[in-house]
Amino acid sequence: METDIVIEVDHLSKVYQIFDSARDRLRQAFSWGKRKYYREFQALYDVTFHLARGETLGIMGCNGSGKSTLLQIVFGTITPTQGRVTKYGRIAALLELGGGFDQELTGRENVYLNAAVLGLSKEEIDSRFGEIAAFADIGEFMDQPVRVYSSGMQVRLAFAVAIHVDPDVLVVDEALAVGDAQFQQKCINRIRTLRDLGVSILYVSHDIDSVKRLCDRAIVLNGGKIVKTGAALEVANWYLAYVTSGYDMEKMREMQADAAKCRFQPQHDSSPCEEAESLPPEFEYFRHGDGDARIVDAQLTDHAGRRVEHYEMGETLRLYLDVEYYKPLAEHIIGMHIRDGRGTDVIVLNSYQEKVEMPAIAGGERLRFAIDCPIHIKPGWYSISATVAYDQVRMQWLDWVDCLLVFRVVDPRPSRLVFGVHYPPGIEISWSPAISRTA
Repeated sequence: METDIVIEVDHLSKVYQIFDSARDRLRQAFSWGKRKYYREFQALYDVTFHLARGETLGIMGCNGSGKSTLLQIVFGTITPTQGRVTKYGRIAALLELGGGFDQELTGRENVYLNAAVLGLSKEEIDSRFGEIAAFADIGEFMDQPVRVYSSGMQVRLAFAVAIHVDPDVLVVDEALAVGDAQFQQKCINRIRTLRDLGVSILYVSHDIDSVKRLCDRAIVLNGGKIVKTGAALEVANWYLAYVTSGYDMEKMREMQADAAKCRFQPQHDSSPCEEAESLPPEFEYFRHGDGDARIVDAQLTDHAGRRVEHYEMGETLRLYLDVEYYKPLAEHIIGMHIRDGRGTDVIVLNSYQEKVEMPAIAGGERLRFAIDCPIHIKPGWYSISATVAYDQVRMQWLDWVDCLLVFRVVDPRPSRLVFGVHYPPGIEISWSPAISRTA
């Protein structure tokens, strides 16, 4: 059956029976349903969503929010209490660490076992084994029992199998977090390649930036319920605010209502740059914080103090921020994030990291901050998110404004191609005849 939907989750609920002892479990077996010797724990409540062909869907939530239960139901390792999951095509999953591996079998034997379960013939596995082994890169451990593997080695092997079985859907849980940085980047690159080839991906992570970079849509789970769904960038920014509120929906509503009343609209130059009409739609204003300080004015200027909406590569951006403080503060931090159109942090800095001594605040004061930052980044649209925080340690903000200002970087040499994000100054490339080593 041809469909644009590869996974459809329909009103899914899961209730676990929690027994205090093995005796109570035995009693329940012989009670014939007349009495309950267990407590009920509901891990999922009426969860509904779909995954489209070629789409990457991010799932975020704190520990215990129901993410792993949901993925195990989708993959088919546990059954739901209510609702159903409809799947079209082959699903490969990287779930909990070591899941699906027989600890007594060797890595080689587990490759053949897992790939066979996913529907590959022995001949197909034979033809792909070299690629699987090369990607896992665990050397002679491939012929050792999995029980002697480190956690990182198990993830390497599990991921290598999952991506080489031609999945229609790849399910990736947070197990990637245990790998080293080089392998994580290798996995992220492969996920991007699979996505570009039309593979649908369910991606679970606490890493907000990776959700922004990889996902088209995202959902947030808390207490087994979907509390937010939408475009990945919007949901990821909302989730950061949700985390800082202590996962308190009532507090979130209060913060958002307060932010709406205090929505800051910077005044732009009366003659905006000619490209302003093509401003990308992904730069969406979003504000949160406890409101004990507020950014009340902001502007971007050039070196002469004129308001601007674009900079040439290599110019110095100057950001002015006016902040009103409504209560006494012994310490505080001002900061900014420069982000690209997918919400990826390109430049992040704050007064703490720059070792700027901030004044103590008595309350009822207004300060103006000036931040100078050279813009050695590739041409394109960027946003500035400004923050006022209590300190460097706590994830608690007085005010955070996403997409406070939007600007464009242009190249004074339009024929030049810039491929990376950062374009450092002072690049020199020279050449000379090579001297033969045998001379």
